[in-house]
Amino acid sequence: IRQVMEYFGIRLKDMEGLRKLDTEKHIIHFRHVTVDKKHLDELQRKIDRVLYSKTPAGQQEAARVFEEVDQMSLDYSEKSLEITRLMEERGLNPRATHKDEVAIEYLSNHYYNPAIFRISKGKRIDYLKHIINEESEGQFLVDLQNYVRKGKEDCVLKQLDWWMFSKLDEHTDTPFIPYYDPTQNRVRRFVPDFVFWGQKSKDYTILFVDPKGMENQNWVRKADGYTRLFEDKGVAKTFESKGMRVTVRLCFFTQDRNQAPEGNHNHFWMDNANDLFNRGFGKDVGS
Repeated sequence: IRQVMEYFGIRLKDMEGLRKLDTEKHIIHFRHVTVDKKHLDELQRKIDRVLYSKTPAGQQEAARVFEEVDQMSLDYSEKSLEITRLMEERGLNPRATHKDEVAIEYLSNHYYNPAIFRISKGKRIDYLKHIINEESEGQFLVDLQNYVRKGKEDCVLKQLDWWMFSKLDEHTDTPFIPYYDPTQNRVRRFVPDFVFWGQKSKDYTILFVDPKGMENQNWVRKADGYTRLFEDKGVAKTFESKGMRVTVRLCFFTQDRNQAPEGNHNHFWMDNANDLFNRGFGKDVGS
């Protein structure tokens, strides 16, 4: 009887509307990034070089490097090595690594720059906190970068008027999707690993992406929480806000979506960036 009473006492959250992102309250994990003192100077130097490579002065210097090497009597492989050497010599590194454990890259559409993430397989680091430190998250970023390098016709993100994205940290950031967990008989917080924002004309999309494995059945309940708030009979709801038509979407990202079990939520799984962003933003967005 107590369990029945507790069940009916659960109050599920509902959707009231949309509000502007508060940069002082909602996504703040980048303010909490910490590093051990012994790694600080070297990491800061590498970060500064990555940032400098994207400044107007850095890009002008990079153009001069290519012009200089182009005039040298070298074959293709030799020119490539010379470009790398000169870029390093002049502090022009669009990406860098730290002890083969941490990748530092400039992502212009990221909520804060640069994005720092661990991509070395099987390694755990304890000298950097509140960074992208899961292998699945790092691999998703690699796939995202490769996707963005495509031409406009093949990249849905480039067809938008603008887009941005951010990592979400469940310990510091407040955006979440509520879902009911029957094993604990309570409403829990689902904080997807990434959130994307994109606009095309009057259509505005918020896309949550969670690169996770399928072993934990909680993903089904998390999808239930999403559909209850943001879908109506399998179709994304549209919310009106400040003259915009807003939809909220969710995708789970994996290496092989064919491994997803059959069921109502099978369609949430994607295994490549092209399908993911076509589902998230759609080629017909804005039409």
